[in-house]
Amino acid sequence: MVRTEPVSVLNPINLTEFGGVKGIVGIAHSSRLPNHIVPRMVKAAISSLEKEGAWPQEIEQEILQGDSPRCALSPGCGILLTATLASGAILGADELGKVGRPAEEVGRAAAESLIGVTRQGIPVDEHVADQILVYMALAKGRSTIRVGEVTLHMVSCIYVCEQFLGRVFTVSSRAGHVATVSCDGVGFSVP
Repeated sequence: MVRTEPVSVLNPINLTEFGGVKGIVGIAHSSRLPNHIVPRMVKAAISSLEKEGAWPQEIEQEILQGDSPRCALSPGCGILLTATLASGAILGADELGKVGRPAEEVGRAAAESLIGVTRQGIPVDEHVADQILVYMALAKGRSTIRVGEVTLHMVSCIYVCEQFLGRVFTVSSRAGHVATVSCDGVGFSVP
């Protein structure tokens, strides 16, 4: 559950420094599956993360059965991992299970995906980048982010924002390469 408080104006977003990994948290979950699935995912994820470094890790386990009001209608499982960076940024990776895929493979794949993102040394991954561009455009002042690559989703989001607000973005690279994206936000405010 997320709770927010309204603000009258958005502050600029500045995520250009990686700053190193402070810690990793996550949640492994299952619905309508045997109780041993989630601990196996967690064990494999922690094993992979520990091989990479001595990052503090805390992975919550949620095993839901049909008697729980939060249980999904269909069986399934997955794991979500997030790395908090010293710069304040948060990077994430996730994996879903499927019939015939071992729980260990699911946990290991999520951990390896997160490790891959952290190895890039980039504070904003491409999935987050295309979501925060709108907030950068609406913020008051100059926002700057560094991303692993400029995706077509980002290009589309910038295009749409600029159709409404005029040219506010500057991108220092081309598609598929590390880039710095800056935006002179319009300072939209709520009366």
